Amino acid sequence: MSGAERGGLRKTNIRATTKPTHSIYFAPSSLGAVMEVGVVGESTTGGGNSNSNSSESCRFHWEVSAVGELLGLVHVAIVEEREIVENLLINDEDEKNNNNEDADKTNSQVGSLLSSILSGLPRILVGRLAKINTSLAFESSDVIQGDHDKSRERIVCLYGCIGTMLFYGGKFERIACAYESETETEKQYENLGGVVNAIEAGIAASTTTFLSSLKSHSESLRLFVKSSSSSNTGDIAAALLNDLVNTNNTSPGFGLPSTSPSHSISTILSTVITTAVILCNSVNDFDALIACVSKIDNSSPLLQSTRERMNKAVLGLVNKETNIILRKNGLGDILDVLRLENRINDENGLIELVGSTSILSSSVGLEPSTLQKVASKFYSSLFTPISPSYEGSINNPAIKSQAKKQLVQNINKSYRTIYDLVVLDPSSGYDADEMKAMFKHTPDSVLMLL
Repeated sequence: MSGAERGGLRKTNIRATTKPTHSIYFAPSSLGAVMEVGVVGESTTGGGNSNSNSSESCRFHWEVSAVGELLGLVHVAIVEEREIVENLLINDEDEKNNNNEDADKTNSQVGSLLSSILSGLPRILVGRLAKINTSLAFESSDVIQGDHDKSRERIVCLYGCIGTMLFYGGKFERIACAYESETETEKQYENLGGVVNAIEAGIAASTTTFLSSLKSHSESLRLFVKSSSSSNTGDIAAALLNDLVNTNNTSPGFGLPSTSPSHSISTILSTVITTAVILCNSVNDFDALIACVSKIDNSSPLLQSTRERMNKAVLGLVNKETNIILRKNGLGDILDVLRLENRINDENGLIELVGSTSILSSSVGLEPSTLQKVASKFYSSLFTPISPSYEGSINNPAIKSQAKKQLVQNINKSYRTIYDLVVLDPSSGYDADEMKAMFKHTPDSVLMLL
């Protein structure tokens, strides 16, 4: 019996054993399973049969498993059908060893027949992937409910689905490459009957949804915080970034050379951080973001901009606390008079002496008796440890220590300004010996006491 006759018999047997609703070449054990998953929309292993008591988180994670199972079944189906087709058209060892021209012709026939067999799969893939994509898209209801964990799970699971599609898409492309052709009439066979195109379309749609959801989630950070007193903007953003990085590290799909920049961690960092830093309300928010970014990419340019914003926030707290303390110890009232007399300028946040012809000793509020009371009150405050009101809003010990150091320097700078004007400046009009006795501690000594 010739090879063609043997092939004809094999082909006839397949027709007789295949369900009418499937292609005449479908193998019930593989393509039939894909059809079932595509139509029913549930895992054939029972993983998708969640009951009403299952959490939303479990449902989101099941979507990732469903994508993996569906594409896994497609892969098995393609491999099985390819083996059947090759056995039909490549009949024996003699025929396998024919010249290159015959081999190319047979290879083209295999690709043509395999594409015809798989032509029903793209519709199934497009439908199921679109449904899962919609299920995992960002929803404003999560914001209304203040459920940032649920919103994060959606995004992370959608990212996991993209990784799975990238992985299997790479496998399908490698299989399709075996049947590439330069002729226009045969190019339809290069993508396995549309399977590769269906996967690429699914990846593109899910990527668009992912980036949009990522941006929407980031823009909603402040609203999430209002509904959750136990979290802050930085922690919510950091939790999302950490989960996405873990997903990226564990999914083989993101390690492929063909991975788009849209799926990269640098793109994710940029999307989240550039929005989150604007919405941060506290030093702890910035600190959480910096710690997260440093762990992910210590060379990221986003670190510098985030640190600058945090330093500005710390400086704001320190300056506010400086004013409070100066009011309590009396130095603030003296500085107010010096401003009115145009003897100091602190518009830029730094106290600077300004030359003037006015005599301070004749100014209201700068009389020796007033200065005596202020000096006594200030020296008494030196024996009371400084307990800034902002300490509870800074968790990082290093930042807290730096803020305390800046606060001490601010207080000492204010004292030095007054000391230089009333004790060391002869044009102030005060008796030098009286002022030295009144302000008995030099600025350097005060700095040590602070």
